[in-house]
Amino acid sequence: MSAATVDAEQALVVGIGLSGTAAAKYLASAGTRVVACDDESGDAVVRRAEDLIELGVDVHLGCGFSGGDAAGAADVDELLAGADLVVASPGVPPRHPVLAAAASAGLRVWSEVELAAQVAEAELVAITGTNGKTTVTTAIGAVLSAAGRPVATCGNIGTPMIEAAAELSSDAVLVVEVSSFQLTLTDTFRARVGVLLNVSEDHLDWHSSFAEYAEAKARVWANQTPADLAVGCADDATVTALLDDAGGRHATFSSGAPAGVGTGYVDGRLVIRGGAYGDADVMAAAELADASPTGRSNAAAVACVCADLGVFPDALAGALARFRPPAHRLADLGVWEGIRFVDDSKATNPAAALAALAAYDRVVLIAGGRNKGLDLSVLARAASRLVAVVAIGDAAAEVSAVFEAAGIPVVTATSMHDAVDAALASATEGDVVLLSPACASFDWYTGYAQRGRDFAAAVAARTGLDTGVGT
Repeated sequence: MSAATVDAEQALVVGIGLSGTAAAKYLASAGTRVVACDDESGDAVVRRAEDLIELGVDVHLGCGFSGGDAAGAADVDELLAGADLVVASPGVPPRHPVLAAAASAGLRVWSEVELAAQVAEAELVAITGTNGKTTVTTAIGAVLSAAGRPVATCGNIGTPMIEAAAELSSDAVLVVEVSSFQLTLTDTFRARVGVLLNVSEDHLDWHSSFAEYAEAKARVWANQTPADLAVGCADDATVTALLDDAGGRHATFSSGAPAGVGTGYVDGRLVIRGGAYGDADVMAAAELADASPTGRSNAAAVACVCADLGVFPDALAGALARFRPPAHRLADLGVWEGIRFVDDSKATNPAAALAALAAYDRVVLIAGGRNKGLDLSVLARAASRLVAVVAIGDAAAEVSAVFEAAGIPVVTATSMHDAVDAALASATEGDVVLLSPACASFDWYTGYAQRGRDFAAAVAARTGLDTGVGT
């Protein structure tokens, strides 16, 4: 790869989290002059900045911009001086003063995944949706690997796409989890297979409306040709409406019967209809590690993608039977005195929490965190399954109001250890203590994984269970 690949003499990278740092490193190593900036100046940001400075990147920290604030206009002009490309980290919205000024000046403003798409030689499979992205991305990677395909999983799942794209050759498959943030700032991003799993309210603190959020998700199908495959969930009305405008071949997946070309379940078995091998029977749904409606839907999505990429049904069945969902998604931590503990920390919006609650009959729910501008009142739909609720984090008062109005006992906790103690005070034999927060984790934690580990540690400390803390 070379700087000529992206045709930029000088680039400004806005935000030096994982993705921004990876973009800056790639551009610098390719010979592009790079300036990088970040609104923050904490220890983690300083450490990443030091690495970039060693590569010759001109780093500006503590810029202090806030969305829509034009107070730093002079600094914006200085940062943009000489730049012909601006690359934004996923958490930086288009309304950020630097990005807004760049767009007004007619500069290219890309997300890191757009940069990666510009340089990638590998075949691209892109997965987005409100919930299930990480599970489906990981599963597709596992199935393709088991089938002998050179493959890497990357993107919002952890490894920045630009790192993988710069390494893989044209015979490989790049399976990338993409967020609405990343898709918003794309121009030429094109997926050989683009998957939209579902769309429900999320990130309305970043997007101006649900319609804007849904349109960003549908960009997973942008720039597709008739040779490409657009995959959508037949069970989601928003997705099917968006799929109508996709340019590639269309296929759908379902947790129920197939809705046409694609995948679904007939008589308890996962089947393919009209795929690369015609109609095919894959496996019994009962053989999946997660045979819940969500688990069946995810497996059907994986089968729809992998069959189009040439994985035979018997190989697909074997790999799906062996696959286990990633950590912090309905992870069973064990049973103590008849009470089961489940870590669903990755449920950062109400739709994900409702899907988790649907898997159990009697639940003591631990919920809360930082609300992302979402309507938490929909959680009351699961009131019939709830024994009690423990409210945590910045949104504790909102969570309490929702469930108190529904007649559910609610206790507020000020730490995860207190939350586990409070949950056990309400739980009896046969109940499930479920951490499914319906909110982001960034009030108490650095991410959902840290929140899940804290829950597992609190459960282990209270019960003596081996919850795998530290693994």
